[in-house]
Amino acid sequence: DVSLPRRESKVGRGHKGFRVEGDPALSFVEAARRRYFTINAISWDPLTGEIIDPFHGRDDLNARILRVVDPTTFADDSLRVLRALQFAARFELTVDDATNTICRAIPLDDLPHERFWGEIEKLLLRAARPSIGWALALELGVVARLFPELQALVGCVQEPEWHPEGDVWVHTLLVLDQARQRIDDLDRGRAVAIMLGALCHDLGKPAFTVF
Repeated sequence: DVSLPRRESKVGRGHKGFRVEGDPALSFVEAARRRYFTINAISWDPLTGEIIDPFHGRDDLNARILRVVDPTTFADDSLRVLRALQFAARFELTVDDATNTICRAIPLDDLPHERFWGEIEKLLLRAARPSIGWALALELGVVARLFPELQALVGCVQEPEWHPEGDVWVHTLLVLDQARQRIDDLDRGRAVAIMLGALCHDLGKPAFTVF
């Protein structure tokens, strides 16, 4: 995966609304500044062996923290909110408060379907505990904005004799993590089907639960 040194400026909506200017003379610091999070703004010089880490990504890795590199440009691409979810889940990181605040304020109505699904698929298939990302999605308002059917699970009570774990949302997160443990020997298509089935298996409960 090669990223050429370049500058980007936001000129319109969506992931194509950027003016891109290549610059072979761009410094390591400026090249790293356009990265989303400090943990992937780390460079290695193959000629000298030097690790260049201007935004202290290694410190954040050691502390298990996910933090934006540049708060002034992070919101330029709304997909970064979904990337925060899958990074937090895959690498079991805690998102820092400032990054949470930024993500809550970013509109999510300009995401093309293929990019949207790419991040959700990574969350479902590559995280050992997808529940981490989905719990964060609820906290950041992503579930309410993009998945109203899942939002309806929150607070939907269940019969405590059979579901002492809590409401349908909590139950769904537990099922997701259990399903994830059982797909490593499946091909991609079957793995996706299992995980989507786990995520959506109780969508009917809010409309039909009666006590």
